Amino acid sequence: MTRIASPGTTCSAVVIDLSLFNYLMGYSAKVNYRKILVAPLQLREKVRELIYREIKHQEMHGDGRIIIKMNALVDEDMIKML
Repeated sequence: MTRIASPGTTCSAVVIDLSLFNYLMGYSAKVNYRKILVAPLQLREKVRELIYREIKHQEMHGDGRIIIKMNALVDEDMIKML
């Protein structure tokens, strides 16, 4: 296997997901990745799933929390969920 990531990279799933760059460049049709969520292909649905999971966790245990780092949030449905 050709080493794609730097020697400090330890998560093999991320190294495998680097095939994302081939997809973005048009050289690959792969759309499912193990650790990377690609917008608009998977990101919206996975974030919704995670939000619902934390809502249920909060209702059951009272200690749910959501931390999201992003550039901008403009999806009105997602804003309402939060």
